Amino acid sequence: MAKEVIKIASPAVKQVKGRRRSLGVFYLLVVMGLVVAIGLSFGANVLAPRMQPEAPEQLGGLELADAYTGAEALEQVNKLHGLDIDLVSALVAVYTRSSPYHGSASATVWVGRAESAEAAAELTQRMADGIGKGGSPFGNLRRVTIDDYEVFQVDGPGGDHFFYNSLKQREAVVWLTIEADNPLPILREALNIF
Repeated sequence: MAKEVIKIASPAVKQVKGRRRSLGVFYLLVVMGLVVAIGLSFGANVLAPRMQPEAPEQLGGLELADAYTGAEALEQVNKLHGLDIDLVSALVAVYTRSSPYHGSASATVWVGRAESAEAAAELTQRMADGIGKGGSPFGNLRRVTIDDYEVFQVDGPGGDHFFYNSLKQREAVVWLTIEADNPLPILREALNIF
């Protein structure tokens, strides 16, 4: 006759199995957390469209008064040109200073990002050619050199106007309007930032 063997687990064995299950669940949660963190980081840093860093709080002694990006900024840039100029993204930043001791000054920066550095260079050249032909509120197109970097300067309403391909992001075109007694320090700082 065969004997039936019944295994009875001791309480210590049940405790070890319970701990193993708890550790397994813990490790699973840790791994899932890491996967989520890596996924979010990848999405934010690689998949999201690249954009200018946020506008700095100051520009050449002026304080940031307003800034916007996204659809609102793209709409503003296209509205200024009167047509869709095929940008990937845009930033508009407005800086001001009102002081009884230092006078009032302001600057508005429009930054448009094209598909590539080549597209940005082409856009800058089209802007220069269009202004050079006339029929625009801007005129007297000239190239000026600021700290070994060539920018376009034009005369027009609302201050001194400059535009250039960004030193920092080759696919970006920058237009800068400055109302100040001396626009040069503001322009120099903008060249280093935008």
